[in-house]
Amino acid sequence: MRSPHVLLFALLAIVVAEGASLLPGKPIRGPPPASPQVAVGQTVDLVGQLTLVNTHDNKARYALIDAEGVVTPFSADFVLPEGDKDNNPLETGSIVGMKCEVGPPKYCGCGDIGGNCTCPDDANTPACVAAAQSTISLVMSAAQVLPFAPAPHGTQQKLLVMILDYGSCGYAPSLTENDIRNLYLGPNKDGLGGIALKYSDCSYGKFGLNTTAFMAVRVSINCSTAVTSSCSWWAISQGADAAAKSLIGLAAFSTFSHFTYVLPPGLQSVCAWAGLALLPGRQTWLQSSGYGVQRWATVMQEGIHNYGLWHSWRNGWEYEDYSTAMGRGDACPNVAETSRLGWATPAVGGGAINSGVLKTAGSVAKWSLPATYITGDGNHLRVLPDWLPGFTNSALAKNLYLALRVNKLGDAALGSMYANKVNVHEVNATMDNGYPNSFIYSDRRIQFISSVSPFTRSVLPAYNLVIYPSAVNASDAITVYLCRYTSADSQCPSLTDVVGTASPPPPSPPPPARPPPSPPPPARPPPPPPTRSPPPLTRSPPPLKKSPPPSPRKPPPSPRPSPPTVRLCISFC
Repeated sequence: MRSPHVLLFALLAIVVAEGASLLPGKPIRGPPPASPQVAVGQTVDLVGQLTLVNTHDNKARYALIDAEGVVTPFSADFVLPEGDKDNNPLETGSIVGMKCEVGPPKYCGCGDIGGNCTCPDDANTPACVAAAQSTISLVMSAAQVLPFAPAPHGTQQKLLVMILDYGSCGYAPSLTENDIRNLYLGPNKDGLGGIALKYSDCSYGKFGLNTTAFMAVRVSINCSTAVTSSCSWWAISQGADAAAKSLIGLAAFSTFSHFTYVLPPGLQSVCAWAGLALLPGRQTWLQSSGYGVQRWATVMQEGIHNYGLWHSWRNGWEYEDYSTAMGRGDACPNVAETSRLGWATPAVGGGAINSGVLKTAGSVAKWSLPATYITGDGNHLRVLPDWLPGFTNSALAKNLYLALRVNKLGDAALGSMYANKVNVHEVNATMDNGYPNSFIYSDRRIQFISSVSPFTRSVLPAYNLVIYPSAVNASDAITVYLCRYTSADSQCPSLTDVVGTASPPPPSPPPPARPPPSPPPPARPPPPPPTRSPPPLTRSPPPLKKSPPPSPRKPPPSPRPSPPTVRLCISFC
C-alpha cells in the first residue's frame, strides 16, 4: 500500500500531466519545468499545493510545492487573491495552477528588503512575485486534498534528518549522526526513548517515527551567500536535498515521507529562529541549539506544523501557552490540538455541548474525564455556547475545550498554573465547526483562557458558563459539572449543592521516572566479575541542557479571525 505522501504527489503529477482540473470547468495551465530558469520579469506556469512557511516575523510567506516536491517561494510582498478566476476561495493546502511573474523573493534572514535589510544578489533566486487573479485556477480544495495528504494518526513517519555541513566556509556541524539518532530514537535507537517516545506518549500510540526507516546523514553543501548571509530556507533545502540524493541515491531518498534540516551553530545568528516549518508540508528546519533540535517540544512543534496546526496563545500573546508544545510548553499538545490531529475524542455526549444539552439556564450536566496523559479516548469536553447572542457572528464566536491535565508522562513538566486542573481553551467557532469540509489548515487561534482547580466553582462571564470540577480521584480522573446562565451566575447552584461538601484529596504523586532502556548485549560475553563485586552501573547520557526561551515580547493586539469567505492563515509566525 502506498503511503499518503506518495498518493498526494502522484495526484499532483497526474494533474500536471493531464492538464485537467478535478473541479468541473476549472482548466489549469501546465506543466512547468521542475526548476524553471527564467529571467526576472518573465512568467512561468506553476501547478502545486499552496503552503505557508513560518518565518517567525508575523508575516505570511507563501510557497508552492510541485509534483516533484520542489518548493517555489513567493516574494515578501506577494498578495494572494481571495479567490481564483471564478471566485472560488483560495485556501492554504489547496492545489492551484497559476501564471507567475518571476522576480526576487525580497526577504532574507534580516527580514524584508528595505530599511536596514539588504539581501545578497544570489539570494534573489526566482520567486513568484505576482499572479493575476485571472490566471489562477483552483484545481482541488484543501478538503478534497485532505484524503491524499499524510495523516498525523494511524501512521509512522518516515523521516530523513540531514545534518548540514558548510565546512568549506567555516560552518561545520556540531552534531553527529549518532547524536541525532539518540535525540530522535533514544539511547538504544529503538524508538523507546527520545522524541519518538514523546510522539508515542502524546498521541497514545497513534503516531510516531518509523524506527526502521529513520535515517540521519551528514551532507556537505557548497557555500552560498543565499544561505550564509540571507538564511534562504528554500536554498538550504534545495542544496541539502541535492546532496542527500547524491549520497544515498534518488530511490532511497524517495522512500522518505518527511525531511528535516539541522543547521550548523554558526548560522544561528543569520537564521533568527529555533525552528521553521511548512504548513502544510513535509519539511522542517531546526537549529542545533538547546532550544532547537535538542529540545523535544521544538521538534514536535515544527513537525506538527506540517500537519496543519498553528501556535497556541494566551492573553493575546502568540506562543505564550505553556500547557502545550505548540506554545512554549514542554508538554503534550492541548486537547483542542490533539482532537484535530485525531489523537483524542470527547467524552460521550460531550462533543457538542450546546443549548440542546444544557437545555435551560440553571440546569446542570456532568461528565467524567480521565487525565489527558492516560488516554485520548473520551478525555475532553467541547462546548458550543450557542446561547450567547454573539454566537451567530462568524468572526467573534468561540468554542471551548475543557480537559484535566496532570503532570505525568508526556505532561510531567507542566507548571503549577496548568497541572492538576481543568484547562480551558477557546477557538474560533466558525473554523472549528467547519472542519473537515472547510478551514482545513486555517488558524483557529487556539488560546488558553483559564485553569480551574478541583472542588471550586469557576465562572466564565464571557460565556455565561459555570464550571464545577470535583476532586481528582486516585485514578487521576475527575467529574466536571457545567451550568449555563442568562443574566447572572446566581442562576446556577452553589458548589456544595453540585459537588457536595467533601474536602478534595491531594492529587496522586507522579509515578517514578521510566527506567532507562536496557543496553544492547555486548558482542562477546565479558569475563565473570570478581566475587562480591558490586554490579556494574549503566550510564545514561546526561540530560540535555535547555536554553531559556526568548524573552516575552509586548503582546500584539488580538486580530479578529476572518469570516469563512475570506482567505485565512495570514498571521502565522
